[in-house]
Amino acid sequence: MILIVGDGNFSYSLSFVRKLSPALGNSTIATSFEDEVTCFQKYGEKARSNLLSLKELGSLVFHGIDATCLEAYPAIGGIHKFKQVIFNFPHTGRKANIKLNRALLSKFFKSASKVLEDEGKVEVTLCAGQGGTPEDSKQREKCNHWQIVDMATHGGFILQNVQNFVPIDGYLSTGRRGAGNIFHTEGAKTHIFIKSPSPPNLSDDWSSSALLYETTELPSSLNRRLKYDSGTPRLPQQYFSENICDKLKHLVNSSYDPCLSEVFQNHLQKSNFVQINIKELGCCPKCAKVFENQICSFKSQQNNLLTVFRPSLALEVGFVMEKVLEFPETVSFCAAAPVFTKPTANKISSLCFEMMIIGKSKYGKNAQELSTCDILNILSILFDERNVSLCVNLKPVCRNSCNNDEHLHLCDQHLPTNISLPSNIHVGLVYLLHLAADYKIDSLEIISIGNNATEMSHIVGYTCSFVDKSTCKLFLTIIDMDILSCLLLNGLDTKNQQVLWSLCKETQRRLFDACLHNIPYKSNSLFPPKYVLHISFWILDSSSCNTEAIIDEKRMEFTEERFLQILSYTCDDLIKAVKLVDKYIEQSTNSASGTRTSLCYEMVYSSHEYCFYKTNALQLQELVAKNVSKYLKVMIR
Repeated sequence: MILIVGDGNFSYSLSFVRKLSPALGNSTIATSFEDEVTCFQKYGEKARSNLLSLKELGSLVFHGIDATCLEAYPAIGGIHKFKQVIFNFPHTGRKANIKLNRALLSKFFKSASKVLEDEGKVEVTLCAGQGGTPEDSKQREKCNHWQIVDMATHGGFILQNVQNFVPIDGYLSTGRRGAGNIFHTEGAKTHIFIKSPSPPNLSDDWSSSALLYETTELPSSLNRRLKYDSGTPRLPQQYFSENICDKLKHLVNSSYDPCLSEVFQNHLQKSNFVQINIKELGCCPKCAKVFENQICSFKSQQNNLLTVFRPSLALEVGFVMEKVLEFPETVSFCAAAPVFTKPTANKISSLCFEMMIIGKSKYGKNAQELSTCDILNILSILFDERNVSLCVNLKPVCRNSCNNDEHLHLCDQHLPTNISLPSNIHVGLVYLLHLAADYKIDSLEIISIGNNATEMSHIVGYTCSFVDKSTCKLFLTIIDMDILSCLLLNGLDTKNQQVLWSLCKETQRRLFDACLHNIPYKSNSLFPPKYVLHISFWILDSSSCNTEAIIDEKRMEFTEERFLQILSYTCDDLIKAVKLVDKYIEQSTNSASGTRTSLCYEMVYSSHEYCFYKTNALQLQELVAKNVSKYLKVMIR
């Protein structure tokens, strides 16, 4: 059933039924806000004629229906659930009262949600500039438009699409300012809304040990994302990893070993952790600094081995070398798994998906030997198959020695200034360079993607070749599948990588459709509202402590890293940006008290997947403040 509300002279309803199919007229209910007498007085004989024609086509017509309480009418809310509810040019009938019109929309969406099917749609058409979306031909200040996207959140709706309003033949727009006057519809937009999926439950079901990395249990927000099905890939990263694997088999046919690939994959899935030799790493200050800043480690150590969340598949080189040396001849295999790095202000999510491709060969010509050219060809074929006009390039890693000549380091100043290395790639490169002396690295090159053969817009991975004493050559490639998937999927920006890890079923369906059919990806919510909120707090220490703010010994010293982790664990993917906007140091009048520091952070909340309105953002902000003061030595201002 289709419900049309607020139709003044019934010309739209009649034109709609005739266009849809006169035979389906009995599937449409047309309503007006005015009672029958007022309707005919205001809109004249044309309204009476349209009404009679509608009834002849089998449509039901009701007068005196308030669109803000549809569920209250037995003939509408008590019988039917509609697949479509249409409201054209809603208006309170008063001049320039934007707040009343916003309230009208808010109440309508609340009511429409009660009479709409779960998979149904609501269509609202507004005059040019009224809606307030980027699609409007007339752009107004936020205070001067109706904020339709925000108002729809009150009914649990998200904006799916915006279309130009094209009047149906026979439609006559009347009702300007509560009278029967004609109004112009040029530039009008039809906004299409759907019911929002149920958002995930956010809670504080994690402990301070997660902030100290003293537990091997991940917070539920991360854990849920790792429980993907082993059958059909749920993640686009898995889909493209399997695609690369298939092409690899074709290129190196006889040398590809599926059993070895399975062994390596099982090894990666068994645990999300690896161990690092602290003593060995500590002798290289630069390597140690990178790992300290970017990996998630545990305090517990045994025999100088530090247990860490796997920050890069490069740390599996030891396992790979052990397995590869068991094969005397040429062999190649691959596997893929998640890796973890610390949240940053630019990337709150700490998850990433990597793929490792390994090849071993004897020196000399071998048709099945895996090479850098093969990897570049595979990636180029992937882009060509999906009609993506990007080029795959290689850039040798510039290495400069430090105090210890055995260690080589990535020289960041040789990278373009507009590109920063993703944390997982940075850690992997530094780790391989740290091991250069032991494994005799022959070459190390960064894989970049650009619009031409020289441009370096995105760094997606790196390739490395080793030489051992048995005249064998080991070739290793690691690819950041998150970045690569964003580049392969039309409509998905690399700045929005967290979408790939979405728990929303509708988002997963859209992503997988985009993978399978190469159709542009569109998020559930078009132009979702963004809410900018701030949190300020004093950093507490022994000198700033007073009787009103006694420090709980169980709380930890404030660091920005721990603060960002709390945001990541608390807000999941609902937080889009974090920025330190103010730092204030207060000098105490009491010389014994010293100074104390206040920080103010700005946070942007939004969701492309769920209905998320201001009340939700404020509730989430309260939870953030609660967890920050619960786990860190701070006092909320």
